[in-house]
Amino acid sequence: MTAQSQLRIAALQLSVIQFFFVTTWVIYVIFLGDLLERIGLGKEYVIWFILLDQAIFAITDVLMGYASDRVERFLGRLGPAIIAVTLISCAALALMPFATDLPDETAVVVFTALLVIWIATSSVLRAPPIVLLMKHAARPQAPRLAALSLLGLALGGAVSPYLGLWLKGSSPYLPFVVSSVALAAATLGLARIQRIVSGLPPQARDEANKKPAGPVPLALLLIGSLFLALGFQFHSFINSKAQYLQFVEPTDLLWVLPVFWIGFKLFALAVPAAASRFGPTTVMATAALIGALALLGCYKAPNLALLLASQLLAGGAWGAIFTAGITVALGLGTNGREGLVLGSWFTVLSVGALLRVLLVIDGAKTDSTMAATLQWAPLPLWILGGATLLVLASTLRQQTADEQ
Repeated sequence: MTAQSQLRIAALQLSVIQFFFVTTWVIYVIFLGDLLERIGLGKEYVIWFILLDQAIFAITDVLMGYASDRVERFLGRLGPAIIAVTLISCAALALMPFATDLPDETAVVVFTALLVIWIATSSVLRAPPIVLLMKHAARPQAPRLAALSLLGLALGGAVSPYLGLWLKGSSPYLPFVVSSVALAAATLGLARIQRIVSGLPPQARDEANKKPAGPVPLALLLIGSLFLALGFQFHSFINSKAQYLQFVEPTDLLWVLPVFWIGFKLFALAVPAAASRFGPTTVMATAALIGALALLGCYKAPNLALLLASQLLAGGAWGAIFTAGITVALGLGTNGREGLVLGSWFTVLSVGALLRVLLVIDGAKTDSTMAATLQWAPLPLWILGGATLLVLASTLRQQTADEQ
């Protein structure tokens, strides 16, 4: 079996891990309100705990990315470290429902501690496995490997409405334990990925060796990505349901909400061919601008058919942005900084979620003026993000020309 085939298998294994990672998060959100009531807190605290989650992610994503570089540099074996941290994370998640059986004051402390441990350690499944997979791959392979590894993320997003319906009213003990065990078992596959990348021929690694980009390209990537992350958060978590409810009943939402993630999966697979021809940065910028047009279609759709088509295209644009963004981040962090740069990119995505939660806490969904602003905000945000990334693409081309 060729090295490329082995890497594709490894990417699919990582996709399975991402699927279980997403579903554990969905299960946590489904039961969070009930768990908080069982420890003596009301469901009104749900939003504050989700805010805490995103704040922890914003810190630990960059730390885990940096740590992955250090572990890889000094030990040369990143896979076992990821597995060890993930097992701690899964244990903390599985124990959360059982903590609610403790006396109230003790339950609050233990539950919160387990939650913080779970969130902080689960960051190890964001940037580090991608670094493990692609750090030693030839640069032209990166977009295809990223697209394959993200299939699980898209599938997890697509099934989340059905998962919520299926688990509604059930006890949290079994779902937390089963999802934790499934994620832990899937993560053991990282040992195989470690063996694959360790056995790659030297020439596959040497192709990626080039001078790391300076601070300006990195700043442009992070700023542009923050605009895009905010637009995605506002559209997906605030605007989409209201747009669908113009044409469907609330009970039918679970049949239409996955359309966005179907588009994500389909268009992510088209990124490798486009990236090889135009470059991942140009693909990322173009996808943002196409996505802005799709968002306009979501706002103006006169019927359900056009809204579904627009949501499909918007999801596809986000899939292309996400896939190309991973490739761009890895390219800017070559020669030992892949984890740090990719972790910083994931942190920016977490900051987007954090700002969205803060706006909800501040009453943005109930304030008519703010709600009207948020309805249109994703469109200019994605235009700004696309424009910033076009500047980044131009900057990188100029740097390449200067080096030659």
